[in-house]
Amino acid sequence: EQAGFLWKANKKWDAMFALLLQFKTEKGHCDVRRNHTEQGRALGNWVATQRIEKRRGTLEQSRADRLEQAGFLWNGTKASGDKK
Repeated sequence: EQAGFLWKANKKWDAMFALLLQFKTEKGHCDVRRNHTEQGRALGNWVATQRIEKRRGTLEQSRADRLEQAGFLWNGTKASGDKK
């Protein structure tokens, strides 16, 4: 039962990460505004959650590595005023 939950959580994370990569392809960066949605999904909230988990030390290192390889900004300041 626990393994099923983890599989679903990983699948959801992977789907949101794929949306982040799509956003980066379109916008040229990974700094998503908090209220941004992508394909009806709250990508901005997801990005904010990754930053919070990183600060708290609860983000899995493999996920942090994938985000960093994609060019993720942990402080999120670059596009804070971006209207795109």
